[in-house]
Amino acid sequence: MILIVGQAPSRSSDSPLAFSGGPNQRKLEELLGLSAGELHLRFRCVNLLSSWPGWRGGDGGSLPSRGLYGWYDGRGRIVVDVKRARAPTKKPGFSWTYPGYKADLTPLGVAAHEAGHHVYSQMYRRIDKRAWRDVLKREAPCTRYEPNMSEAFAEAFKLFLTNPDLLRVGRPLRWEFFTKRLKLKPVRDLSWRAVLRRAHPKFIAAAESWIARGR
Repeated sequence: MILIVGQAPSRSSDSPLAFSGGPNQRKLEELLGLSAGELHLRFRCVNLLSSWPGWRGGDGGSLPSRGLYGWYDGRGRIVVDVKRARAPTKKPGFSWTYPGYKADLTPLGVAAHEAGHHVYSQMYRRIDKRAWRDVLKREAPCTRYEPNMSEAFAEAFKLFLTNPDLLRVGRPLRWEFFTKRLKLKPVRDLSWRAVLRRAHPKFIAAAESWIARGR
């Protein structure tokens, strides 16, 4: 079962269950495409803290987000700002974000990106930096957000978790680096089209163009 970690109960809440009955539960269910009340049936939800810690505002979900969608603290903990994260785009236009697509600012995509930073940190000594830099020079970017080797790794790892087949066919050098050099194994074996089967057709067309640019 997937674990979803909240921050803390609010000042007025005595429930130890994270995202229980309030606006944060409804927001998370909306972002994940779940019906009302389905969150706790599908996921295990816990808080980092068991009681309200007393910071200003009284909201257990008001930890400072540093203006980011999420971050990795370098000690194995990943924080996702669920309030700032985006819901899957129903009809692409100005916004293009969807779970399993290369651009994914949903809670799943943000968590997967930050997990990439965790893996990069834990495997830092095993990662051949020269070889990884060579991959980045020889292959088109996964996304526009690759300001350095660490972020490029996290963006590729995001796809490796959420839609590994899309990474395999679209950015094969990154795929080979993960699977051959680092011996990582994907957790899903669906085709990339199957992962995006509920997405708007524009996402499929955009993914096909993205794959073509990587060849």
